[in-house]
Amino acid sequence: MCEILQVSKSGYYRWLPLRQSLKARQGLLNRAVLESWTDSHKLYGSRRIMKDIRSERGMCVSRKTVSSAMKGLSAKSLYQKKKFRKPYKRSELSSYPSNILNRRFKPQRANQAWGSDTTFIRSREGWVHLCVVIDFFSRKVVGWAIGKKNNADLVRAALTDALSKRGYPRRVIFHSDRGSEYSNLCIQSILRGNQFVSSMSRKGNCWDNAPVESFFKTLKSELTRKINSKRLDLFEIKRECFNYIEGFYNTRRIHSALDNKSPESYENYA
Repeated sequence: MCEILQVSKSGYYRWLPLRQSLKARQGLLNRAVLESWTDSHKLYGSRRIMKDIRSERGMCVSRKTVSSAMKGLSAKSLYQKKKFRKPYKRSELSSYPSNILNRRFKPQRANQAWGSDTTFIRSREGWVHLCVVIDFFSRKVVGWAIGKKNNADLVRAALTDALSKRGYPRRVIFHSDRGSEYSNLCIQSILRGNQFVSSMSRKGNCWDNAPVESFFKTLKSELTRKINSKRLDLFEIKRECFNYIEGFYNTRRIHSALDNKSPESYENYA
């Protein structure tokens, strides 16, 4: 065997006790790792187990050694890892517009400030997404679109709907969150082409777009809870949303913020 492995006999016999020592040390390490992992209710990862072993057992080990031992023992931390932050895409802005609207949700006239966001509705075909564009002056839904994907195409459809219904106004403040569907270069190009001013909420601050969030709360209370149990398909959900938005919310539903008038009545009265 020594001839096949091309090692000397003396070298082989010197290695034998060292091998036994390494096996014993590995067994000790495995037991320590397993006990530390079990005592933590299987929550500890390699970093915490390494620190625990060093302080409680006096074993000098590296995190890499502990990680290797954990893999061999199939010991995985149950602690939820931090979500991966998606990298910047070339189709998105490299920097976001500032919050120009700054929660000024009561403009003096129509087509002065619009807000937009997306939400989801359960359907027979899975989740479908609704994008709305709301005029902050009257809280009227001036544009909306439904699709199977929450992306820039959905926002573009809702924005195009709003522009055509409102006669392509100019210099409107268009407010949204920082989602990739809004920071998309195509959407920003449409806004610039219509001389819109882009405004975006601060990171993780839903209150910066409160009127749109309020509309979604109303929508879920008055419509989606009713239709969720029916498991409608995409076409049927579009029909239900049309009947609610165009046939009730915009034209007949009164708002306390609008002197108990509907959005259309408030615009006509103003």
